[in-house]
Amino acid sequence: MTGTAAELLALVLLGAALAVAVVRPASVNEVIVAGPAAALVVVLGVVPASAAGTTLRELFPTVAFLAAILVFGHLCAEAGCSTTSAPGQRPRAVGQRPACSLSSSHLPRWSPRSSPSTPLWCC
Repeated sequence: MTGTAAELLALVLLGAALAVAVVRPASVNEVIVAGPAAALVVVLGVVPASAAGTTLRELFPTVAFLAAILVFGHLCAEAGCSTTSAPGQRPRAVGQRPACSLSSSHLPRWSPRSSPSTPLWCC
């Protein structure tokens, strides 16, 4: 499939995936729409399979890095090491240590006001 019909199909599928991502219905994840849409575009020949494979290989390191950052952020939020407070909690005063659930691991945190050899403890 080539030409205007292929471009129109790609735009409709992209619009559907973006609409689901923006509206965020409770029972539908973005992958439920975007995954089949991407497969359909390749199966119908709008995008050659070789080009799709090349793009996936080129983007994999970036996607893996972003996924690792999201996991790290989630773990930090669970440990209470962020500077924001959860709903229903009072905001912490500047310099106050967060309540942390990591009991066996103490991670040093550097502050511009401290010397490099003086760590501020997260937990």
